[in-house]
Amino acid sequence: MSKQRPGFRANSNASLPDVNRNMSKATLNEIGAIADVERIATAWEAKFLDPGLGFPTIWYRGQGKVLEPQPGILRPPFSSSCDQDESQVFPKLHRLWNKERTLNRQFRRMSASLVPAGEDWVFRYFLARHHGLPTRLLDWTLNPLAALYFAVSGDPGEDGVIFVLNPKGLGEPLDMRDDRIAQTVAAVFKDDEINFDAKIFAVIPDIFVGRMLQQGSCFTLHTPPLGLNSQKEFEFTAQKLPCLEKHVIPSRRKSDLLVSLRRFGVSQATMFLDLDHVANEIRQAWRV
Repeated sequence: MSKQRPGFRANSNASLPDVNRNMSKATLNEIGAIADVERIATAWEAKFLDPGLGFPTIWYRGQGKVLEPQPGILRPPFSSSCDQDESQVFPKLHRLWNKERTLNRQFRRMSASLVPAGEDWVFRYFLARHHGLPTRLLDWTLNPLAALYFAVSGDPGEDGVIFVLNPKGLGEPLDMRDDRIAQTVAAVFKDDEINFDAKIFAVIPDIFVGRMLQQGSCFTLHTPPLGLNSQKEFEFTAQKLPCLEKHVIPSRRKSDLLVSLRRFGVSQATMFLDLDHVANEIRQAWRV
């Protein structure tokens, strides 16, 4: 029988937080230095590390503004994009659903020469999110310093935020090739129906060399509700993420934290690994 590491619980499910907690009830702490991020990561590992697994299942998300963690399709800019439609015969939810599928189909057509032949719908959907298309995927990372970088690298006049999530509060994380993922993606690209109501799935993607590898990418997938292809009216409220903690970074600390992160090798050049970001990192470092 293996010895349990001091301070860590062998059963990773033994101390899961109440899965009904939402953002408004989340713990609020302030981050002013990299040491604070280490303190947060250490505390979560103490709760959820299973020595038999070899690493903790803890996800982090950094945002430049303190907003609800929602994927692009469920954020206000997209939900208000149909308010000025000339034709409003159908309920707004259905007009948004049609727009969502139109965006995905247009991405498929316009990216055809840039995507390896034979790649499936799921690969194309994750690729679309990777390149900034609004989707139902919300980015997370296994790397707390990557989350800190995204929280402090933008919106200098706004407080940033890091969210910490135990994805097992959503159920066991799914492989991106799981049938439920494929069914959801087929629905948002085509007219296929899904046979389950709105859920949030934790998804482990295939990791490709480049941004996904550098950023320790993982995702939550926020699925659409049943009946979107019918003409019935119903309400759709974005679901809350359970098992969530929220830690705010004051705007006044962002520039100092960027310098600290660069000291530890975390910068736009290492997070994105393309020539544009390498050049921009050099420009910023030399103030030119």
